[in-house]
Amino acid sequence: MLAHSSGVIGLPLRLLAREFYNKVVDRAGVDSVALITGEEKIKPPKARFWVSTVEAMPRDFDVSFLAVDEIQIAADLERGHVFTDRILHRRAATKRCLLGAPPCARSSSGYCPPPARDAARLSQLEFAGDRKITRQPRRTAIVAFSADEV
Repeated sequence: MLAHSSGVIGLPLRLLAREFYNKVVDRAGVDSVALITGEEKIKPPKARFWVSTVEAMPRDFDVSFLAVDEIQIAADLERGHVFTDRILHRRAATKRCLLGAPPCARSSSGYCPPPARDAARLSQLEFAGDRKITRQPRRTAIVAFSADEV
């Protein structure tokens, strides 16, 4: 994104957006980067790069670069319609990246260009099933999209 004159990235989780925002600020400067989530809005007047959750992704201006992360969430009954809308309707002048699981990249080839590269996952993810949080092994990541699911 930073290789372009302007850009926006939509991420699935607020904390992930915040982490990404901090990294972009370190490289581009606090005056160049905006953060938009459901809970937090940091909008410098001359922001060139926008980091947001997909739901809060700004749509009222053009950018050179656009990325939507975790596009497989488009299949989710609760949040999928927002991801689908951004995938189908949000555009970029120079480059648009749709990031997600390999099966999504293959199934999106009818309306999106093929991925430039296929990066291997650094660790294995697996579904452990429903169990008490106290019975999870140490250093287990729990991914949920609402507090009720945790």
